[in-house]
Amino acid sequence: MTVLTRYLRLWLRPCLQLVLLGVFLHFFGLPAVSRYQRMEVMVVSSRRDTGGIQAPAITIAALTGWKDGFHDIESKGSSNFNSYIEQKTYNQSETLNDVILGWKNESLLNQEGVVTEDFTVPPAGRYYTINILKKIGPNYMVDQLFVVLFNINYRIWIHDPNFFIITENPTFVPALLKVLEPNRTSSHYYCLTLTEVEELDVPEDPCNTDPDYSFQACVRKSLSSELGCRTKWDRWSHQDIPLCTEMEQFRVYNNFFQKLWSNEIYESDITGCRKPCFYKKYRFVGDKRVSASVSDDFSFSLWSVSVDTKTEKEQLVYPTTSLVAEFGGALGLFLGFSFMVVWDTVGNFPYRNYFTKVI
Repeated sequence: MTVLTRYLRLWLRPCLQLVLLGVFLHFFGLPAVSRYQRMEVMVVSSRRDTGGIQAPAITIAALTGWKDGFHDIESKGSSNFNSYIEQKTYNQSETLNDVILGWKNESLLNQEGVVTEDFTVPPAGRYYTINILKKIGPNYMVDQLFVVLFNINYRIWIHDPNFFIITENPTFVPALLKVLEPNRTSSHYYCLTLTEVEELDVPEDPCNTDPDYSFQACVRKSLSSELGCRTKWDRWSHQDIPLCTEMEQFRVYNNFFQKLWSNEIYESDITGCRKPCFYKKYRFVGDKRVSASVSDDFSFSLWSVSVDTKTEKEQLVYPTTSLVAEFGGALGLFLGFSFMVVWDTVGNFPYRNYFTKVI
């Protein structure tokens, strides 16, 4: 009986432990590690009072882009395409009539830095971005943002000022796109809400974690670095970089932005720039509403319906704490493992007295 007991102690218990270890690894350990490595995310939504929402950037382009129809500059072989573009596309005074904040008619058009000019994709011509850097709220008397336009048709984008590239693909950047036809509709406005998004930089969906990161600045710097020159509308690249003057340079520039005009940002690494982890996403609430303002000019306006800003923050579905809890719990259940067992094992180490004396 003594021999059998010794045999069981020597062999049966270790074999049972190995079997339990194998069961643990197969059903709990490896699946837990696999879930952790996938880095799946979930979105947690909340809302906070911000005293109004940050006014969006508004980018406006004439629908035709060019005064007498789109011109293929390459086919004309223009030696000075910058001047040619300026002659044939709409300037600011032909595109924007006024920008007004509130019904008190506070004009913003002539304030420095409110409107910037740009040119990327040729069919859109030159376009203009309004960025007022103010919060707007439900008090329409002071906060409703009016954009007064002329009697030409427009494309208008509502977007985050730092996460935007002019495009017709609604999945490329989180921008709202509307086509306005002043000759066929009356002045109107949209109710607006804001969601601030905070994504996680994970392998399946990488993003740039710098809160001050500008996506379009990265795109323009990347392109000017590739070309060795910049266009006169590029205010993001270093101003010591020379202006583009050769037709081949314009051809590369044209092809680059033509791809962005319709491509989806995740399909290919066209830009070489990650999307930001932090960005603003605007949403219209309901359909457009006819404006009560009485004016001979057509206006498009935005009105924030709340002083609150919604947030959408990504979190890991299975973070490190969950891995440790599940892995350790299952290991303790199957093998009786705990850190106290490790401590006791070290305490029973045959040479503990030697180390005690040395210390």
